[in-house]
Amino acid sequence: MAALYLVRHGQASFGEPEYDQLTQKGRQQGVMLGQSWQTLPRPEKIYTGLLRRHTQTFQAFNEQVKLNSAVNVLKGLNEFDHNDILISAQPHWQNQQDVINYFAKLPSPKEALNKAFNQALATWVDKQHSQHYQENWSTFKSRCISAFNRIIEDREIEEQQIIAFTSGGVIAVIIQHLLQLSDQQCLNVMQQLRNTGVTKILFSVDRISLDYFNNYRHLEQVGASWSTYR
Repeated sequence: MAALYLVRHGQASFGEPEYDQLTQKGRQQGVMLGQSWQTLPRPEKIYTGLLRRHTQTFQAFNEQVKLNSAVNVLKGLNEFDHNDILISAQPHWQNQQDVINYFAKLPSPKEALNKAFNQALATWVDKQHSQHYQENWSTFKSRCISAFNRIIEDREIEEQQIIAFTSGGVIAVIIQHLLQLSDQQCLNVMQQLRNTGVTKILFSVDRISLDYFNNYRHLEQVGASWSTYR
């Protein structure tokens, strides 16, 4: 059987003006993942989304693994637009700067932002066909599954090892698809995904199955502070 490893990106700059950028910790998480990969099969095909945090995580990983294969960039592996989801949650927020200004005045800005984002995310999922968003939940799910199917269909050899650097929402939707989970269960899965956690999927011509989910032992071995969600 072939194997697809879905890797969530390293810690990005949540709560900062430019989110799509790894923190120093996020980059080191990618390096740690590469170090831990030495005893695993070398990926023969590589995918990333279009986001910088995907590419940066792969680059940190590859400093250790040193893969020479071409990188296939697949837009369907991109995360949902968290700014659009947040801004749409409050009628008085018109742009990202409004959100930043609002939370900057609070005693615990990042904690408050995280709570508000989770609430906005739940609303987005609940209004799954709403045209109020640039990309609604239903459209996002369809895009993720299309990207997943393309990777599966583009397998070149029977036992090919494939790795894809993507985001938590994409991985959660793929898990939902494989296990036939509800939207609420999908959200629960999304909340559990660690930065640089690895999910492995096995597949053949007539079978697709989840082998393991959200493996972040490469972080646990170093210390609990490295196991981040955002």
